Amino acid sequence: MESCIVCVEKHLGMADGYLQEARAGYQGRLGKALGQLALAEDEAADRFPEFTAKIRTYRKALEAQRQTEPGYLDRLLVEVEELAAGADPSLRKQSPADHARVIDPPLEEGDCPPECQERRRWAALARAAAQQVILAREPQGPQTIRRPAGAGSDEEIPQDGPKPILVLMTALADFSPGYSLTTVIKDQARAGVLAGYDVHLVTMEHTTPKKPKLEGVTFDPIIPNVVWKEDEVDDKKVARIREVMKGYLLAFFKEEGCNNRPVIVITHDFLLQTWYICAAKALHEIGDWFPQAGWALKWFHQIHSSVGPRPTHKPAQWRCTIPKGHRVMPVNWHDVQHLQKYYQADAGHFHTLPNIRAPEDFWGFSENAQLIARETGLAEAEVAQVYPVSTPRASAKGLDKVMHLFGIMKRDFGKKVCLVMANAHANGNLPMLQSLRQLAKGFDLEDEFHITSELIPTTGAHGLPMADVSALMGLANVFCFPSQSEACGLVMLEAALAGCILVLNDDLPVMHDFIQPSEALWAPWGSIRQNRPVDPRYWQTVAGSIISRLSGPPNSAKRRVLAHGTRYLAGELTKLLGI
Repeated sequence: MESCIVCVEKHLGMADGYLQEARAGYQGRLGKALGQLALAEDEAADRFPEFTAKIRTYRKALEAQRQTEPGYLDRLLVEVEELAAGADPSLRKQSPADHARVIDPPLEEGDCPPECQERRRWAALARAAAQQVILAREPQGPQTIRRPAGAGSDEEIPQDGPKPILVLMTALADFSPGYSLTTVIKDQARAGVLAGYDVHLVTMEHTTPKKPKLEGVTFDPIIPNVVWKEDEVDDKKVARIREVMKGYLLAFFKEEGCNNRPVIVITHDFLLQTWYICAAKALHEIGDWFPQAGWALKWFHQIHSSVGPRPTHKPAQWRCTIPKGHRVMPVNWHDVQHLQKYYQADAGHFHTLPNIRAPEDFWGFSENAQLIARETGLAEAEVAQVYPVSTPRASAKGLDKVMHLFGIMKRDFGKKVCLVMANAHANGNLPMLQSLRQLAKGFDLEDEFHITSELIPTTGAHGLPMADVSALMGLANVFCFPSQSEACGLVMLEAALAGCILVLNDDLPVMHDFIQPSEALWAPWGSIRQNRPVDPRYWQTVAGSIISRLSGPPNSAKRRVLAHGTRYLAGELTKLLGI
């Protein structure tokens, strides 16, 4: 076969695209990726033996499901792409009929034969997908932020009749704040309530009475208090655990009128850890008994550790095989390939449920701060600001200019924005608040502008406590401060402490006393000593600068984690009903 460098690149790009899909859980894509790698080998064999050897090495590693060198395929793609970009005509097939056809994309301009033009589109798609994960790691997982469409919506959770049940089954005996698993379980419980489940948290028989405050969650201390020993199977203990689990779950289906409501069970570490081997065997003995008996129950066994080599001693069979009809639930996508080998099961036996880090826990939000964050969607916005301001001074503080900028970022840059006015002194200032609402509407921010005194009217009229302002600012990522007069702006210092990108008034010299020129974006917004209109050209310039600065790694990583929060987890838990 006559070699063609652009066809080599095309097949590698196709392979990369299929691998992205395979790691996102689409069955059959790995085989297609291996096929494209084999075609790339064939295309390279005649004139590019060095690429042939590299491709074969990578393909063989994938076939054997071995760990591959980080970034190997990406580096190979770059090498081939560079060679193809300046390829001598002799390195290309001369007859269009000689080029392998995979798809028929829209033709692009260029001097490569039409049948090879698709390589550019596939390479671009592969790179676009890879930008959502870490390019330096290979193999890679899918894009980690997969926002659900309306977590807990009426379309996803049936609202007529009894709620579906979510059982979080653990061996917890207390809820020590220093134990990370307790946080994971609390996050799942809260997300389950948000998704519309009737949530039950199962713990040990002797669980301490001091339980976390989890609204809408029922605590059921029923797991037998047995002596847990590593990989020691005691059939009496197994039988006791099995009958307790079985009887507890059966009670849900025997409630009057509830025999058809679905029950989702997520166990934590029962199927992996050596000291829970009796629970693991009990799960095998239960197997798919409930579905066979006509009960709509689904088991998911979450594991919170990476697996090593598959154990060979006999008792371990109960924790390194999957009970019939059950699924294993890892906390990341990357480990699925290792779990398949460990459990000797195909990808259909696994469903990934990642951990989240809820800011309300990490930053210790009060109930009011949680309410404001939830109602405004501050954490989910791409551009978010909290502006603490006295209601009568909103005009002097340039709130209208902040609205103008946010309107441009929404309308012209297509960003999801959120502007929260953390106001004080709201008593007797209803007309001013109404005028601010009208102003926001004029900037197309009717749904994106929020006033805290309206969200918590009983206490918010006087202003938020500093702890709440600090917590909410932690969810923001920008602080535009077009104030016309300041002696020493405390809110500017608070925003800097919160790590927000500062956009300050260049016409107010006092701001330069505290912030160096390189530490902020500066706009000519005028002052009481220099009253001048803002040049219309500056609005687009400043908005574009903000968007550009926000795309940097510290902020983008922060927004990713914030978006990967309780609402996201609620959507993921909702999906379990359809699995």
